[in-house]
This record gives sequence, structure tokens and C-alpha cells, in this order.
Amino acid sequence: PGLHLIQVGQLIERKRVAVTLDALAQLGAAAHLTVIGDGPLRGALDAQARALGIADRVDFAGHLPRATILERLRLHDVFVMTSVAEGMSNAMVEAMAAGLPIVSTTVGGIPEMVEPDGNGYLITPGDHVALADALTALVGDAQRRECFGVRSRELVAQRFELGLITRRLRRVYAAVARRPGVPEPVVCARAQP
Repeated sequence: PGLHLIQVGQLIERKRVAVTLDALAQLGAAAHLTVIGDGPLRGALDAQARALGIADRVDFAGHLPRATILERLRLHDVFVMTSVAEGMSNAMVEAMAAGLPIVSTTVGGIPEMVEPDGNGYLITPGDHVALADALTALVGDAQRRECFGVRSRELVAQRFELGLITRRLRRVYAAVARRPGVPEPVVCARAQP
């Protein structure tokens, strides 16, 4: 019962898993959290969960093989990312491919992947109240979660389809090759036997 949240990443300061724990405490029994990953903050985060009275609703799963992570993503309702610094998160792309709504901070390349009210919500880094509000909006709205999940899959298909990426790379290489000062490529003929 309730909303099953998942967060994937190292347990280090810049991932701000503590913010997710603070938000989870505000949700009451309506949500459970699985944290996949390990790191130096594991003990402190476990202690925080106990202090907040939510240890029974948090599963610190530790480091898992990629295939297991992909399986676990499909068993959850919402992907959460609370980082204060992030490039393009592979874990988030995998969560989107699994059809999960996203609730994430507005850092790095994340805003390019999350459409507010399209496939998820964006929050200010460190704002556990905004995170709790976004998650509360999803707790009792299975239809919204489903629609967000469908849009997540669509976005991944549109932006990460292999043919599209190949065409983009070819355009980049062609543009670089046309720049002044770039030597012409050497074409070698194969010797005939």
C-alpha cells in the first residue's frame, strides 16, 4: 500500500538523500522509499531515518548490479533525484524508460528531461517541503502517475533513439571537419592481393 519511491545514486553529500528522507517524514505512512547505492553517508542516513521515525519505510538496498536496478525500477511508482549537482543522469533516463514519473531538482541537464506536469515535477535543490508537496500530488493520483510515466517513456524514445543519436553525431563530426584549419582526412587504398 502507498506510494513506492526509488532513488538511485551514491550516498554522498551532493546527492542530498537526506532531503528525500525529510520529505518522506512529511508524507506519513503514504510512501515508502528504496535507496539503491552506497557510500560514506550510509550510516548517517540510516540514523536520520531512525530519528525521523521512518526507518520502517526506508530500504537502503546498497550497491546492486545494473540488471537488478532495472528490475527494481519497474517495481516502483516514482523516481526521485535530489542532487545539487548532476550532469545527465543515467539512472534517471533508465527510470524514464521504465515508465516512472520523475521528481527531481533543477540542476545540470535534468530540466531538459523533465517536463513539469508532463512527466514529473522539478524542485529547487534542498527544498524538502517542495519535494513533499510534489510527492503528495502523486500519492493519490494514479492516473497522473500513469500519464507521467507514459510521457517519460515517450521522451526517452524521442531523445535517445539510436538512429537519432547517430544522425546528431554525424552532423557534429561533419561540422568539425568543415572548420578552417582542420586537415582533410587521409584515405588509404587497400592493397589488392
